[in-house]
Amino acid sequence: MSKVKVVEPIEGLAFLSLQTEDKNMIDIPLSYKQDITGPFIQEFKEYLSGKKGDRHLVLSVDGEEGKFIVIANDDLSYVIDERTKKLYVCTADAKDIIRGCIRNFVAYMDAWANFDIEENGGVNQINYMRDFLDRKALIESAEDEINPYLMGPKV
Repeated sequence: MSKVKVVEPIEGLAFLSLQTEDKNMIDIPLSYKQDITGPFIQEFKEYLSGKKGDRHLVLSVDGEEGKFIVIANDDLSYVIDERTKKLYVCTADAKDIIRGCIRNFVAYMDAWANFDIEENGGVNQINYMRDFLDRKALIESAEDEINPYLMGPKV
């Protein structure tokens, strides 16, 4: 079982799923309406480059489905569900989360874009496609910058 999954969007909602210590999964909803791409990638870069002195990756997801805070380090991650006030300890470390997000964000960007266009009857098609292309370019350029940190040193 994978420690981190990003589940394909259905009706504009995807999930970042993290495996908990008791082998269950905690699902963090990611809506196409949230612009998490830029903030997530900025946090990934700061964590991997060592600019964050505390060596913690901190992600915040706040939407109609609830607010979640993910705090990860080199060993584990912690998810706080602010609606239920529950804390989950997860087996994925910060790099596992970054890998899962980067690998799946581009794959699912098309599904998100298509959902928005269909939901709004094409009204936002030009603006959304421009935004979609900007987000996709941001992710793809981040991949080039982030992947060397995830691969580790060449032997």
